[in-house]
Amino acid sequence: MLLLFTQLLGLAAVCATLIAAAPLAQRWTQSQPMPRCEVGQWPEFRFGFAALHLDLGADMGEPLECEHSISSIGDTDQQTSTGLAHYDSASNTPSFHHASDNWALTARGLVFWSGSDTQVPSAALAIPSPGSARLAGVALQNSTIAVARVLGSGRKPTAAPPRESSWLSAIQIGRVATLLGIKNEQVESMTAADLSEYTQQSQGSVAQVTRSINSEAESP
Repeated sequence: MLLLFTQLLGLAAVCATLIAAAPLAQRWTQSQPMPRCEVGQWPEFRFGFAALHLDLGADMGEPLECEHSISSIGDTDQQTSTGLAHYDSASNTPSFHHASDNWALTARGLVFWSGSDTQVPSAALAIPSPGSARLAGVALQNSTIAVARVLGSGRKPTAAPPRESSWLSAIQIGRVATLLGIKNEQVESMTAADLSEYTQQSQGSVAQVTRSINSEAESP
């Protein structure tokens, strides 16, 4: 009788262990849903938000959820550890907002402005940046593919001649170059296109340069 009782206790202990381990086993074998994510997805910066993160780095923080739609026209949001990333479909503009600091990646480059307005001010100065270079490269690639499909695989589309960037004046180029630590003798002959190439090698600093030069412009 004692032996049977001991065996029953052992069986009960084994069953209790299996029941307790079941939820843990499920966590190992089943993918857990992440905030605003589809099955199998994980929070990460993609597309325009990834390009903007190239410029902002730690200022943009880390994604806490997946990018998700907030309107029927394609606007999206993504919460991060430091603020909110927003994509405006109508203007094709990714932006980031933290308190009164606002950043946006436009066709002209990276812009910064302060305040509660989420729209990019028309007077904001755009600085050529790694993020804007990435977006431009993707746009060029997509347009090249589209033209190739129209012309057929036997013909290659003719690349459009490069256009000189015109969103910064010579004085502004000099100011940005100085903030980036470019030597004076280089600044004298530097164009906006040269500045764009330089900032692509200055990841991290371009965000603070954009903040500094736009803050100066906002000051009375």
